[in-house]
Amino acid sequence: MTKVYFIFVLIFVLVCNGAMSQGVGEIYNPGKAINSQYDELNPILTPDGKILFFSRVNHPNNTFGTNDSQDIWFSTFINGKWSTANRLNSFINSGRYNAIFGVYNDGKKFLINNWFDNKNRPYASGLSIVEFNGKSFTNVKKLKIPGFESISKGSLLDAHINNDGNVIVLAGTTKNEGENLNLYITTLKKNGTWSKLRSLKSLNTNKASEEAPFIDAKERALYFTRYSRSKSEIFKSVALDSSWINWSVPEVVTITQASGFNSFYKLSADNAKVVMVTNNKSIGGTDIVFIKIFEPNPFILLEGNLFVGSEKRKISKEKPLSMLVNGAVSDSLKINYDSSNYRAILPLGKKYVINPLMDNHVVVPYEGDFTERKEFLKISHDFNFNAIPYVSVQGNLVEKTTGTPISQLYNPVIYIDDQPVDSIMVDTTGLFSFKIPFGKNYKISFEAFAVEAGFDSLLLKNVDEYKEIKIQLYGNKDNTGNFLALKNGKLSFYTISGLVLDKTTGKKPETGYEIQINQKTYPADIDLEKGTFNLKLPPAKKYMINAIAAGYYPVYETTGLGQPEVKKAKGVKVIQKPAGKEFVKVLNLNLVPLKSGQSISLKNIFFETGKAKLKPSSYAELDRLVSFLRSNQNINITIDGHSDDQGNKEKNAHLSWLRAKAVYEYLLNNEVGFRQITFNGYGTTKPIASNKTPEGRALNRRVEFTILEVK
Repeated sequence: MTKVYFIFVLIFVLVCNGAMSQGVGEIYNPGKAINSQYDELNPILTPDGKILFFSRVNHPNNTFGTNDSQDIWFSTFINGKWSTANRLNSFINSGRYNAIFGVYNDGKKFLINNWFDNKNRPYASGLSIVEFNGKSFTNVKKLKIPGFESISKGSLLDAHINNDGNVIVLAGTTKNEGENLNLYITTLKKNGTWSKLRSLKSLNTNKASEEAPFIDAKERALYFTRYSRSKSEIFKSVALDSSWINWSVPEVVTITQASGFNSFYKLSADNAKVVMVTNNKSIGGTDIVFIKIFEPNPFILLEGNLFVGSEKRKISKEKPLSMLVNGAVSDSLKINYDSSNYRAILPLGKKYVINPLMDNHVVVPYEGDFTERKEFLKISHDFNFNAIPYVSVQGNLVEKTTGTPISQLYNPVIYIDDQPVDSIMVDTTGLFSFKIPFGKNYKISFEAFAVEAGFDSLLLKNVDEYKEIKIQLYGNKDNTGNFLALKNGKLSFYTISGLVLDKTTGKKPETGYEIQINQKTYPADIDLEKGTFNLKLPPAKKYMINAIAAGYYPVYETTGLGQPEVKKAKGVKVIQKPAGKEFVKVLNLNLVPLKSGQSISLKNIFFETGKAKLKPSSYAELDRLVSFLRSNQNINITIDGHSDDQGNKEKNAHLSWLRAKAVYEYLLNNEVGFRQITFNGYGTTKPIASNKTPEGRALNRRVEFTILEVK
């Protein structure tokens, strides 16, 4: 059988990895993904440009190893990069000298070296057509070309078939063991046989070797290498008529930045780039390189599927969606409801955020930076819409006999399934709101000062999507007279006073501040010079109190004002005065500066025991964080989960990670930008108190956020 390879001397070394990005006319070496210390020859691109086949000489993994061998290797183009080349595991690699000489337009048929018997074993020199199904080669068929034996007597042979599969140009010699090759042509006749080989005399010389032919069917042009000991040059000649015998005078193809040996010059199917072989600045003897002729697709093609839910249901026109490109509707993005997919054509040189929108659903946007992109890129990205996993409930508390709103004045506490939810606040009109997961039924009730409260059922077992629900809860005034006494301002009050402190310095904040009760600004007496506050409140089981100031994040304190009793707790003490029915409570309020590295504990985050499922009582705290992040999009944070040291360390670490993830997903589902937040779980590694006491362990079981960056 005839050798079909050449060996050349190593001259330079180039290390070049990464995506295929180059300017027009520039040489791009894909680096070690394709090239090696061995010779790479005869590159063949599939018509779609996604697979590169080539021959590698004397590699240890070749069929005949390092002993005078040539096998077919391949690399695939994925996400803008060529994969690491692998040897082709196929019967077409079972000979000593194996090569692919061309591919048809459909990418399903290839011209290869050697004839094969009925057991797919090579047995003679020749050319064959083999079918390719995208993964493997089958159905080999030998070609009988009259005159082939007479021009395959040398040590070298090369060939190429055009994309239409009806013209083959061979480079061979009639001299035994001859090394100088000439060009010959055969065409497919109407009866399916091949014509007798004819010499392309106008292109052949006696002093040099004409090798590595390539037929460009679009231009009816022939490219080949003219090689002598002194130099190698690429030539181009154009067929003058349909006979494929008469050719124009060959012209040299100028290749900038490519001195030395250059050969196997071949155009891609769209004629946008060249793939060839050179030893200029090579890793090995000869490397495969690319040259861009022009940018055929000066844009990004982004396409993919649109799914709904974990079952990946198709989208429906009954629930229409829109897709925003950098915040605006774009004509370049099309949605196909029938096939449940989309397609966007985006110009190069920009950053993009693709944000799909569907009522009552959430989805993670796609973000890409293509400011440095120089050539076409196709990206596949699927979007999966998930229903907002809760309903929004709005309600009123009303005294049944008088129709009087049971407002925050009566310090009501909302209960869900008989558990108090301190984070649900009632305003001055008796209005309250909260979010709660659907999929089960709930009992909603309340408790208030001087009120015999009622309850209602919230039926959500058969609800499977977001909706807004309105309810009304009724209560009856008690018979003590306290209901009207409180309404008329004749009931005892607490005086609450304390300091407002910068948590990092222990001093008053650098800016002015206000006091909030249950997330509403409250008319407190404030002394900014001393950093103090003073206010009065009626008795209640729970109040949420905090300070707010520009450049700070508030630390929310939940405290009760029932019948006074002395309790020692960190930062809080109750002083009972014998001054009639007035009591004083001292409470210091902390503010955390919005600076990188600051951590804020989310005190009102609650999970089911041993699980990462958020309790509804967590939503108010999380909604405050949502509001903060959406109002401060210049701030990036990380959500951190922590645990105490009870139980298995690995399980604790995983649970802390899952809980941080649950908070992260809640923020995403409430339209916090995914670029603003990350999450992590640290288990027991970052305690803030001793794990030897129940109080310390409670402090260590926490979720907090840390400010990563303030832009």
